[in-house]
Amino acid sequence: LHKVFSEPPSINWWHLAVSGAERNARVRNAMIKILAIIVVVQLCIVLPYAHFIVAPYSSIGTAAGGTKMQIAGMILGNVNMFVSLQIFFTSYGVGFHRKDGMDMMILCANTALVMVNTFFNIVM
Repeated sequence: LHKVFSEPPSINWWHLAVSGAERNARVRNAMIKILAIIVVVQLCIVLPYAHFIVAPYSSIGTAAGGTKMQIAGMILGNVNMFVSLQIFFTSYGVGFHRKDGMDMMILCANTALVMVNTFFNIVM
């Protein structure tokens, strides 16, 4: 057996020069960016779909089904993937020294995404 000197995988060495104040400012800006992306997606994709496709069926007492819901599932699935990738890459570039800080930001941003999605589903 040989001694191996490896770096811990949980340390983001390239972010060690980022100060706490700068990181906090980046977190604030990143959260604003993420929330803006979520709201724009909801207003430009989910709301028109609900208003023009789902609502007419609901008004007559039936539910949209079949191809309409399959297409909606594909579109919303791809949009959610896009938003999740934006959350990951935005969190990656914020400047966390350790991976667990980045993971916490991703968790909080995804929680905000679920909350906004739920709000739009209930209210709209």
